[in-house]
Amino acid sequence: MLLDFDGPVCNLFARRPAPGVARVLLDELRGQGVAWLQETDDPHGLLARLPALLDAARTPSAEAARLIALTDRALAREELLAAVSADPTPGAREGVLALAKAGVPLAVVSNNARPAIEEYLLGAGLVEALAKHVVGRPADLARMKPDPSGIQEALHALGVAGEAVSRCVYVGDAVGDASAARAAGVRFLGWAGGLSRRSERLLGVGVPQASLFDEWSHLTHRLLVSRQGNGAHI
Repeated sequence: MLLDFDGPVCNLFARRPAPGVARVLLDELRGQGVAWLQETDDPHGLLARLPALLDAARTPSAEAARLIALTDRALAREELLAAVSADPTPGAREGVLALAKAGVPLAVVSNNARPAIEEYLLGAGLVEALAKHVVGRPADLARMKPDPSGIQEALHALGVAGEAVSRCVYVGDAVGDASAARAAGVRFLGWAGGLSRRSERLLGVGVPQASLFDEWSHLTHRLLVSRQGNGAHI
């Protein structure tokens, strides 16, 4: 089973809200003379769009690369600070440990920076269960989800190939997660966590209602039953 990080595992920006993080990134860029960027509350969306925005502004390639790297590092710093105070997703720790105890191969695939993920897993007591296979934000931003590269990398690390890929599951909470899972050929389960806006977004891109979950206990039960029933790699 593959897991997204922010959402299914924890609320990364619970005490360091994402709009404030986006403001930090915008301030960094404006301090570098990029004054034309529009306001945004989405730091990861800003980073993902930045290469195209700089290209459209005809920024020289070397300068664009420098600005992208600067922004990536700034976001990674903010994520690491956020990881220290992140709120655990209710039931996630217990569910992950139960799956690990049952022998389910586990990995994390996220657009968050790997050091932030590892910092959280250390504090949450999930290093043994999850930290062996963490695929964080790639250096090549074009490979961020919804690109399937991260999922494919995790599958390779777990030794999953061929027909077994279709028996694996990716649990995520965003449209990009569903798209990445579909492109990688794995099953997708949507983490709604009781938030109607998440459910609505995922339902809107064709995720079935039966594939949405609000509680980790239900998710864990379904995965363990599935594994026992058909030998799924989940």
